[in-house]
Amino acid sequence: MTMSREYNHSVKYMKDLMIKAERILAYMQMCRKYETQDEKVLPMIDNHPMQLPTTDNNILPFQTVRL
Repeated sequence: MTMSREYNHSVKYMKDLMIKAERILAYMQMCRKYETQDEKVLPMIDNHPMQLPTTDNNILPFQTVRL
C-alpha cells in the first residue's frame, strides 16, 4: 500500500471509532435516567468533542510510580 492509502485507511478507522464512542456516550445518557441512586457512581461527561492529549504526560490518567 502507498502512504496515502494507508493514511486514508487510518483516518477512516479513527472516524469510525469516534462515531462508535459518540454512540456509546448517547446510550449512556439515555440510560442514565433509569439508574438507581446507588448505581450512579460515574459522573456524566459534558457533551464536548473528544480531544487527544497534546503531550505524553497526559496519555495515562494515573501517575507512574517508580520502584
